[in-house]
Amino acid sequence: MFKEEKKHYITIFLVCDYESGELEIKEPHKCAAMDWFEWNKLPEPLFLPIKNLLKQGFNPFN
Repeated sequence: MFKEEKKHYITIFLVCDYESGELEIKEPHKCAAMDWFEWNKLPEPLFLPIKNLLKQGFNPFN
């Protein structure tokens, strides 16, 4: 919750297994790039909800 901005965001996290296929951007006006990353090699800067998830100790491999 961002009280000063009067905004509330909900982020949905999803854990899945990748078998094959290519990433495809379906809404290029909303997304400039997409890629797969290993959990312990996430790029910087991190999306704030991902930072908060990491602070909570979340690890999909536990």
